[in-house]
Amino acid sequence: MTKQMSNILNEWRKYVTEQEEEKSLASRLGYDPTLDAGGAKETVKAKAAQLLKNYDSDDFCAVVGCPDSLGMSRSNMPQVPDEDEFEKDLEAPAGKGLETNEPDKVPDLGKATRAYLDSSDDDGEYPQGDQVPVEEIAGVDPDDLNPTQKDIYLHNATKKLISAEDPNSDWKPWNGSVMVSSDNYVLDGHHRWAAVRLYNLRRSKGIPLADGSKGKPEKMRIMKIGMPIQQLLKVANAYTDAVGGERAKGGETVTENTENNQK
Repeated sequence: MTKQMSNILNEWRKYVTEQEEEKSLASRLGYDPTLDAGGAKETVKAKAAQLLKNYDSDDFCAVVGCPDSLGMSRSNMPQVPDEDEFEKDLEAPAGKGLETNEPDKVPDLGKATRAYLDSSDDDGEYPQGDQVPVEEIAGVDPDDLNPTQKDIYLHNATKKLISAEDPNSDWKPWNGSVMVSSDNYVLDGHHRWAAVRLYNLRRSKGIPLADGSKGKPEKMRIMKIGMPIQQLLKVANAYTDAVGGERAKGGETVTENTENNQK
């Protein structure tokens, strides 16, 4: 199977999983479990709309605050189809991974071909070599992380918040890891990060969970990539182009806009 076909299958599995999550979430919130995916999505949107009435804007950073946001447009953000493969390519030895430590050799946005996937030529840890370490770290306070993109939507984060506040839900935004740069900027997973911040903010205000219990603030698990965000953005964007990833248009995400809830 080619890497491009593998990426397509991964995106399809992600889509199917998200549809099932929305359907089961609607059921757990007390809605009709016989609803089809579209109907279930509407009920989740309605529940999220109730929460959104507490806010004056759909802009997460305008409401909650992101003082150190990098402010990148979603259209200039990478879309990494397979995070595990990306991390492997970052750590791969010379000749089998990504060029990272010589910026002039990293293709500009929209220019990379599949040749970039085997372009590393310096053994050793970044920045002396091309191998970029990736470390999994648990127990990270979301307030210690900063967003890279400016397009973070409250309506998306609140849908994830609904599941976070439902004790019967198996899916929680803090369970999966998010990719983060060495200087603590989120590369991928902005809406999960936003949902955890909202969740913790509501706990600090004493707002109960769906079952009336208090709950407690949650920490996140991250995959920390050993290079600063500006350099990481260029490398991740080149990787996106090399594997045929679909970059977002305008302020929307590839799988999420103001009508649909996805990543």
